[in-house]
Amino acid sequence: MKKLVALALTFALAVGTAGCGNESSGGVTGMVENAIQNVADRVASVISGDMQGEIGGLYKTQWFDFSVNSMEVVKEYEGQPADDGYQFVVLEVYEKNTWDGGGSIPMGTFDFYVDNAAFSDFVWAESPWTDNMMPDEFTLTPDEEVTYDVVFMVPENVADVDFTYVEIDENQGIGSTFIIKLPLN
Repeated sequence: MKKLVALALTFALAVGTAGCGNESSGGVTGMVENAIQNVADRVASVISGDMQGEIGGLYKTQWFDFSVNSMEVVKEYEGQPADDGYQFVVLEVYEKNTWDGGGSIPMGTFDFYVDNAAFSDFVWAESPWTDNMMPDEFTLTPDEEVTYDVVFMVPENVADVDFTYVEIDENQGIGSTFIIKLPLN
């Protein structure tokens, strides 16, 4: 990892100092400066253990791959209406056990939450009421892939939320954190 960070910073430095002059005047220089900033932001995210993501991106941890394939905001999900003044955020989540140690991995909705500055606390996923929804707890065997809906109930007046996956190891330690910003309207 340190080699990757060093390589990225070396590349950014080399490109940033290559005969473009000292002024930022847009054009190629502006594009190079933006690329350098993007690399620096990504390196800072990797170093801190936080990764900004997007819907459709595939994210890899030491133990598994995951992605959020799609998002839908609805007033009713699988016959269950949201509470008055609330709506459901339904995320289709894919996970695959890629752990080279070959073991099964405990998984569940406890790994995911949504947040917004207006909330007094995190919003955890709803417990499942259909087979389409991610179970509260389950086990992924080696090379097993699953796709489930993860459903959150949030206030209707919220314009966006941060969907967060928190990696938790066998000792209940916090690993990487992946955050996907979701506009709701």
